[in-house]
Amino acid sequence: MAQQPVAFARNLAAAAGAAALLYYTTKEGQTLHKEATTPLTNKFDGEPMNLKLFLDQVCDKAAQFSWMPTLTFTINGEQKNLCEHYGEISRQEVRTAATTYLAANDQNAQNSDQIFNCLRQSLTPEAYSKVANEKQTYTIRVRNEDVYDGVCFLKAIIDIAYTNTRSSATVI
Repeated sequence: MAQQPVAFARNLAAAAGAAALLYYTTKEGQTLHKEATTPLTNKFDGEPMNLKLFLDQVCDKAAQFSWMPTLTFTINGEQKNLCEHYGEISRQEVRTAATTYLAANDQNAQNSDQIFNCLRQSLTPEAYSKVANEKQTYTIRVRNEDVYDGVCFLKAIIDIAYTNTRSSATVI
């Protein structure tokens, strides 16, 4: 019996293929979802001085679970990911992309859910409380259902920390 060729993949998420849906009814899909939604190592407290470490952890996890396409935007003809170029990507650009992939029900929509569930568990209660006050910024209406978008949630977290930085600088 001939063996089928093995396709190279760095991780389980990549093995599914960039455009392939993840089947959460399978053991592999459930394992991937569970691992992808575990919190980051260090909980983010919303403090501006800890934002870089938080975003580095998000970027590392994004690479591990093939979230990078979902976190990448074309800005002035250049590919930029939200973790590294958060000051160059507007809230509206993030929301427009989210509206598109959530309506398409593709792997980006699945990634978005994983990102949301990972990040909400990766915040201290104080930081989560601040972001939860901005729920309208990460809630998108899709087919008569309100859906929390993980990328918009990340942008809301960044904006709160970034706004705190600018507010602190103004006070000083």
